[in-house]
Amino acid sequence: DPSRAVAFIPPNSPTSTGNGGFQHNFFLGANSPFNSDNPPFPPQGIPSLRQFNNCDATPDNIEGTNADCANASTVGLGKNTGNEDAYYEAEIWGVAATIEWDIFENMRIRSITSYRDIDSEFGHDGDNSPFYLSWVRDVYDQDQFSQELQLLGSSFDGSLDWIIGAYYFEEDGTNFNPVDFAGIDIESGADFDNESEAYFAQGTYHFLERWHFTAGIRYTDDTKDFIVKGDVQTAFPVFAPPVVGRVTLIDNGTTTLESDDWTPMYNLAFDWTDNFMVYANYAEGFKSGGVQQRNAGVFGPKAPTYDPEYVDSYEVGFKFNSADGNLVVNAAAFYADYTDIQLETLAPEGIAPQLDNAGEAEIKGVELESRWAPTNNLFFELAVGYIDAEITEADPDATDSGGPAKGDTVPFVPEWNYAVSAIYIWDMEDWGTLTPRVDYSWRDDVFFTPDNDPGNSQDSFGIWNASVQWVSPSDRYAVSAHWLNIADEDYIIYSEIAGSSATGNDILGRPDEWYVTAEVRF
Repeated sequence: DPSRAVAFIPPNSPTSTGNGGFQHNFFLGANSPFNSDNPPFPPQGIPSLRQFNNCDATPDNIEGTNADCANASTVGLGKNTGNEDAYYEAEIWGVAATIEWDIFENMRIRSITSYRDIDSEFGHDGDNSPFYLSWVRDVYDQDQFSQELQLLGSSFDGSLDWIIGAYYFEEDGTNFNPVDFAGIDIESGADFDNESEAYFAQGTYHFLERWHFTAGIRYTDDTKDFIVKGDVQTAFPVFAPPVVGRVTLIDNGTTTLESDDWTPMYNLAFDWTDNFMVYANYAEGFKSGGVQQRNAGVFGPKAPTYDPEYVDSYEVGFKFNSADGNLVVNAAAFYADYTDIQLETLAPEGIAPQLDNAGEAEIKGVELESRWAPTNNLFFELAVGYIDAEITEADPDATDSGGPAKGDTVPFVPEWNYAVSAIYIWDMEDWGTLTPRVDYSWRDDVFFTPDNDPGNSQDSFGIWNASVQWVSPSDRYAVSAHWLNIADEDYIIYSEIAGSSATGNDILGRPDEWYVTAEVRF
């Protein structure tokens, strides 16, 4: 919810104002050379840039405490003081269908088809201060189609379960990102046309009664087109018409990225007893690179890009289910080794956020989940996790532009987290069933930026939720009521430092809220 945003001055800002204060005080001040009262810039007849406040562009005012000037006392107010509306408008719809056909006794075909369409526009005050420093908007229209075909079967009297398949994904649309600063407007964005196709196979061989070996392979081929046309990817001064002084950031044309990879997986499992299983797993993965969408520098014929990310992951664990089914306990220990990890940094010009290959990372930890039913109607659930996520090698260029240093924590990853819940199923016979549920989840403190800036973090916090569901005796109808964040806990879901203004925005989590859903099953 962008309306639940607050502004602040980061503790590590080089000055109390950042360059956002300079933007306001220089471009909008009464004595600014860009004021129409002070020729020759801008030409007579062009409206004055002094739109909001009365601040002279003098050194004392730029760094002082004049209430009309951008400084720590007026920007760092700890509340929403933006002068542009925050808004979000979207129309989203989609359809999906899954069809299965048993062609033989031990073989079937499955088709999964989906389509989705999004038309949206959103924006917010980039500095969230009472000064006209930046206004960020997005127009995002996209439609996507995906098709997956699977052939599943069992061979050798059930000793081998296997699946082979193919997947296709296609999306196209446009993303236009106008950003208005005090002295210059930057219009980033482009059309895009992306395709991904994959082919995969996996089989599980059951041998020696209690052993199971699984092997799989997937080939993925991604193609991404970033299509610049018209007047996007340009910048122009606000004191002149857009056709005057326009600078081209990226030439019209198409930037194409292609990436492909083979990603295997192996799993060995052993049924120690009928109720207790242990396993070990190895898998590889990759995420294709991309094009920097929002830009402020001049790059010429091709847009700046970043490379794919790769990971090798290892996991060992066990699964236990009591003979009566009243107790379930699952535990795992895992380790993931990331290469060319993609994290958000600032572009070299220090204004636009961008994804960059920031270095290497190791993520390791343990997790435990359990479910206990002391009676047939009462259930308790518990989940606990510990994660150590560390940057082991940092790219110096990324570090210099807001990226991590060696030893930093990967953003958005809490060290500890847990969740507990209680569920009761009340059988009302001819009136159906009523299921109340209450749960509590807790998360350790996290950093929101790769450089682990303490001004961009959230302390540990917990959230209470509750719900109740009624299901008809025939299971055809269901009605649910939900109450989220019952205690109205204040917490931050994202925090950012604006490179253009050196101010910060905290995006707050949703307050207590409730909603009702109804369901009909055919």
